[in-house]
Amino acid sequence: MKLSAFVITKDEVHYLEQCLRSLSDFDEILVFDTGSADYRGVEQLIGQINLPITLSSLPFKDYQWRGNFDFGAARNKALSACTGDIVMYIDSDERLVSNNIRAYFEEVKSDGYTFSILNPHTFLVRTPALSEGIFTRAVKNDDRFHFINPLHENLTWSLKQARAENVFVPKDVARIVHLGYDISRKKMMKKVKRNAALTFEMLKANPADAETWVAMATLHAWLGNGGEYVACLEQALGLGLMPVYERWLEGQLNDYKRNKPF
Repeated sequence: MKLSAFVITKDEVHYLEQCLRSLSDFDEILVFDTGSADYRGVEQLIGQINLPITLSSLPFKDYQWRGNFDFGAARNKALSACTGDIVMYIDSDERLVSNNIRAYFEEVKSDGYTFSILNPHTFLVRTPALSEGIFTRAVKNDDRFHFINPLHENLTWSLKQARAENVFVPKDVARIVHLGYDISRKKMMKKVKRNAALTFEMLKANPADAETWVAMATLHAWLGNGGEYVACLEQALGLGLMPVYERWLEGQLNDYKRNKPF
């Protein structure tokens, strides 16, 4: 079985090394740079890592939506370049913590693989809903499976449309640690408010998109809007999600109603 992984990066060379080194189980690692100021530094870093890594440019100007980067379109371009049987995507500010993910992929046959994402940061301690999430991060290399949405891009919609199987990878097998929230609360709130406005536009265009309602719920959690958080999760569950997500979100919703952390 051939395993591919791809990373889209910009100005995150300080994170990139540990991200790439965490992918040592993969036979093909494709890095797409969208315009790093220190592109030469990215090249030099990759040259120092003894892994099968290929660096390419993915110009920001070619992937835009509302003046922002169209992550869905860019990820589909990257996905189409991968040649493995299984394709995983990971961000440059993340790292895969794995206990032989290759053996798991070889043993557990599925169309999609959903991972736990941990968000370590001191100001998240009082808000468990933000400290961990789950996302489908690997799929069988199949033309039926692709990303939707320019923001909060996801693979689950295409898996759901294809009535495909999607399994949760146990955390003792693999999980992803996301370091990108290790910024000041002021910077994070600025990002959240911008994304909330764009997410609202997406929901106006497609109010039946359950996955975007989940993304809006998370943004309300960041903003401390408990009532809106609950309403968005209930809306997503009412529209229907893949079973692996439904089980997770039902647990999140029940935890919130019991503890009301925000």
